[in-house]
Amino acid sequence: MERWLSRPRVLIALSAVLLAAALNRQDPTFYGMFLFLGMVTLLGFLLPWLSLRGTTVHLPEAQVRVLEEGEPCPLGLRLERAVPWPAFMVEIETEWEWAGRRTVRRHVVPLLRAGRPVDGLEAGFACRGHYRLTAVRLSSSFPLGLVRAGHRAAVGDVAVRVRPRAVPLRWPVPWIAVEDPLGERTTRAVGPSYELGSLRACQPGEAVARVSWPASARAGQLILQQFLHTGSVRLRLLVALSAGHGVGDPDSEAEQAVRMAVGLCDAALLQGVQVWLGSGPGRRVLQTPGEVRDVFSGAVDAEGGWIPAALALAAEVRAGEQVAVVLPAGTAPDVAVRALQSFAAVRCPLVVCIATAPRPEGASAPGGAASTRLGDAVLRAGFGVALAEVA
Repeated sequence: MERWLSRPRVLIALSAVLLAAALNRQDPTFYGMFLFLGMVTLLGFLLPWLSLRGTTVHLPEAQVRVLEEGEPCPLGLRLERAVPWPAFMVEIETEWEWAGRRTVRRHVVPLLRAGRPVDGLEAGFACRGHYRLTAVRLSSSFPLGLVRAGHRAAVGDVAVRVRPRAVPLRWPVPWIAVEDPLGERTTRAVGPSYELGSLRACQPGEAVARVSWPASARAGQLILQQFLHTGSVRLRLLVALSAGHGVGDPDSEAEQAVRMAVGLCDAALLQGVQVWLGSGPGRRVLQTPGEVRDVFSGAVDAEGGWIPAALALAAEVRAGEQVAVVLPAGTAPDVAVRALQSFAAVRCPLVVCIATAPRPEGASAPGGAASTRLGDAVLRAGFGVALAEVA
């Protein structure tokens, strides 16, 4: 019954009743009510189409804008009116696509008149990503919402790159230098190298090598030259992104993991640490905070999953390098333990960051129990794991 009581049918039926009453009773009052209601109904059907007729949208041919999460983005759209009568309540709908998700942004222009174009429309994106404009639609249903007139505009090559914000983290263990011929630091290892460290006295029973004869002559005993190895502090980073954890959803654990990874990279770069993302030929060396955000702005879940990436990283890690694995709280504990066991034979600090979905102020943590189960499972597996703390 309700589907038959739509607004157009009710108005048409009421107009027919008033017309029948006016013809039956010959009363000017009924004629006036019929004419008034008929005119309003006619405007309700025609005005949406008249509002869009002569309305054009001008889009930039090609542009790529770069902004941060939550920052307003000027769209560059220009709405013009080519006919003398004005348009009322024109709705502009822009559709964006990234990572298989479609995002729709709506803007309403209350009044559009000829000679007074409307521009300066802005849209905000709450989640990082490479968004591409796929559709621009104009619609209007003013004044009664009886019909919705629509018009689809041509779309150019317009894209927006939204960079992720960082969740500040503190690195929980001391940094260790690994041997690196081009490094600016020194390791604790001594042996053949070109970096002179210091002089020391030869110990009884020690094999004599690299004797500093001028220093020995001055000291009256054998003095050895001690050389140190050059090294660098290096962080190997792995982010376990999975489509099941909501990549592209701003309130998901996967996106929070990306924000935690950005914060971890910022903390490492601030200490002069080399940050290596991934392994093999596709490995990326991140050197600046801007490069970190550019790389993670388009990161999606790996085609083969993150477990093969963890196995490849474990096979490539050298002793002395730091390893950080960022896991969403929803990761199955047995899956996480199976992937992390590949690092058991590598002598390196392993730090696990567990990302939970962001929550509003005063609300309980939705992923608190899941993160606790995951952390307990990793620790029970026997790893020397420290949980990174939010700064």
